[in-house]
Amino acid sequence: MGELIKKFIEFFENQRISISRKITIPLLVILCIFLIDNLLGISYYWKNEMEIDYISKIEDTKLKCTSDTIIIKYLEHKMDEAIQRKNVFQWFASLFENVNIVGTQEFGTSIANDTLHNLREWFPELDRNQMWHTITSSLCFILLLCISLLMVIYFPFTSDKDKFGTTVAFIFISGILVLFIWVFQWIWGLIPVILNRAYINYSIQLIFNLLLISGIILFIVNDNKKVKKVKAEFNLQMQQNSD
Repeated sequence: MGELIKKFIEFFENQRISISRKITIPLLVILCIFLIDNLLGISYYWKNEMEIDYISKIEDTKLKCTSDTIIIKYLEHKMDEAIQRKNVFQWFASLFENVNIVGTQEFGTSIANDTLHNLREWFPELDRNQMWHTITSSLCFILLLCISLLMVIYFPFTSDKDKFGTTVAFIFISGILVLFIWVFQWIWGLIPVILNRAYINYSIQLIFNLLLISGIILFIVNDNKKVKKVKAEFNLQMQQNSD
């Protein structure tokens, strides 16, 4: 296994292999593995076998503990968890599902009938949608995640001496950004739907994210100006010393 990893790293570090081949060959290998797995259903049947075996053991345990209601409730809870379990990719994808969020609180519904009629006519009610809620509440971090993932793809093919460490760093950053996306959509989700119109919430969330993006851009621009200023002062000082 160690030899295989060593050859894999040497493949990417080999300067005689073109960047197009470094990209194409791994993609073809991944595609072949995916197609073989999809045709034979290896991961599918293996996963189902583990789930069925786990549930069967729970059922066997329930038969042995029929008199203990506390244990039965605990086992039923574990069974529900096993059936409804999502892996990290399914969990993250669920944040962008185009479905309405059921059971969200509503805010500001007790208003005059005439006003309510006009609102319904000009601004129809809209339930909170998970996909649009996630996008508008975490737009800044979604964009940063896209940039970070592009860096993960880009850096292994550069001539940077520490490209492996940089790639690992961007993978770690991507994980942190995924966490931020979930946290921010959860925090904004605590705010009830305003006047039964989710697009009011979306607008507020989007404005906040646009302000956050603007703040980050301004910070980067100012930081670059400071760096250029320091470099210019250093070069000027070096030039004066040489004279």
